[in-house]
Amino acid sequence: MGVDKDALNTLTEEHLLLGGVLEEREGVAVPLSYESTPIAEEEALENACGVTDVSCMHLILISGENASGLFEAAWAGKVLSVGECSFGAVLAGDGSVVAVPCALRTGDHEYLLCDVTSRWEALKEWLIWLSNLVVEEQTPFSDAQVSDVTGSLVPLLVTGPKARTILEDYLHDGEKLPPQGSVVSLHLDKILTICTHIHQSNAFLLLIPPAYSRIMWRSLLSFTEMQPVGIRALTQFVQTKLPWMEPISDNTKHVAFSKQELEQWGIARHNGGYIGARALV
Repeated sequence: MGVDKDALNTLTEEHLLLGGVLEEREGVAVPLSYESTPIAEEEALENACGVTDVSCMHLILISGENASGLFEAAWAGKVLSVGECSFGAVLAGDGSVVAVPCALRTGDHEYLLCDVTSRWEALKEWLIWLSNLVVEEQTPFSDAQVSDVTGSLVPLLVTGPKARTILEDYLHDGEKLPPQGSVVSLHLDKILTICTHIHQSNAFLLLIPPAYSRIMWRSLLSFTEMQPVGIRALTQFVQTKLPWMEPISDNTKHVAFSKQELEQWGIARHNGGYIGARALV
């Protein structure tokens, strides 16, 4: 499946209207910052609320009857139940880091991996290679498919201590926002949205149908507590919260963390059972 670049650029005009400074990355206009905002973008993330267009995030879907087998072999993080999400490391056989995506288990046989770093392509190729792996004339993961579904949904990240209160204003008919570490499908007003509350944070990832992304963007910015935040400020903010993020941000560097670091950060499970575990020290 090819990436829908038009969908990923749906909000370009909105960013320009707000004084956005844009940079093209792989055909996607990424909002780096905004020339005029009421408060500093970093301050909005810490003390109020910011919304960031993270269309530069890549979405990789693992699906099929043996999606769990492939996912749990490649994924060093916690084993996910349906409706859970978490960051987790994906390691090569030598224990080096391929990527540390955020994974959402959206069904019994479906996982969505979200990666905003430049390592997404290595992650995708590694998962495809594993899905075709032959072991003793057997293909253990042949019933799992790996698909690049970037562009099928527009990702918006709503971050800050006022994020929950703002998003709750959209809910009707008894729907509730997910607790931390969970993902649900719900309606924000009438827009069906996949909503993820990222573990141990005030951040909600909204995956929105492209046709409704502009409506949602404008609606969120109608709240006085909300302001647009560019990728530059968001990246600096995230790197203070996630200790592995800065080292893996450059795809050209070989990165290896110790077993103790991975487990301490909660991105590798203690009992092993994943590719690369035996190589860790």
